[in-house]
Amino acid sequence: MSVLEINYLSEINSFHDWLITNPVPTTARVLWFALMHYCNRTGWRTEFNLAISALELDTGLSKQAIIRARNALQQAGRIKVTVRKGNQAALYHIIPFAFLKETQIDTQSDTCVIHKEDAKCRLDDTQSDTIPKLDKDKTKTRKEKDKKENAPLDLIRLFAGDNAELKASLIGWMEMRTRIRKPLTTRATELALKRLNTLAQGDQDLMAAIADQSTMNSWQGFFPLKGESVSRLGGVEGALNQARKATEDLGERNYADWIAEVEDADG
Repeated sequence: MSVLEINYLSEINSFHDWLITNPVPTTARVLWFALMHYCNRTGWRTEFNLAISALELDTGLSKQAIIRARNALQQAGRIKVTVRKGNQAALYHIIPFAFLKETQIDTQSDTCVIHKEDAKCRLDDTQSDTIPKLDKDKTKTRKEKDKKENAPLDLIRLFAGDNAELKASLIGWMEMRTRIRKPLTTRATELALKRLNTLAQGDQDLMAAIADQSTMNSWQGFFPLKGESVSRLGGVEGALNQARKATEDLGERNYADWIAEVEDADG
């Protein structure tokens, strides 16, 4: 059995860089993150089977949306999919940005010297000098760092729940932050999501619209909707009501200026 030599964080960063010149649909991006998660759960197997029902629960996407998304990823060269007959789950193969590493079998046995006294195998001197020792401290530090830097994505998934549109919008905003070299920290993500919830008064459709607005304008934070975006709130009056609520809760000082911009856009 072969496994992939993958650094989870490096793969995510490489995926974001790759998206700059290889845009794929938002649903395909959500699916890629889900497949990476399940591949990680298998110990980074080169090929693993996964039911569409599991992907539907994880991504919030419909069966047809998942099929379209995986076709897009396959055409883009990021995965290989083998569809099997009957009720058998499809086989997935992640194509990593790193190199494929075959599972190492102990091929050193041919060079071991067997001592009859204790029947122990040791490497000859020339090999022992070239095989590096495992640095447990560095491995532990790397795992802790990967866990810390993956925390924003986990928080976003938890916040969006089964709302696929909101999840996709927030992941797009997170990717934009990475591209402008302002990656999210755990604390920054918590504060941003809290502000987003306050601005939208718990309305998930409005949250998605606000997140998309920040992504399109390369804004690091979330702000009340402006200009054409107010149509998603039921017109200018709806936007003004939302702005008043957000102002009361957040104490925005530029409320009057923002209202003037909205009214100018309407007029």
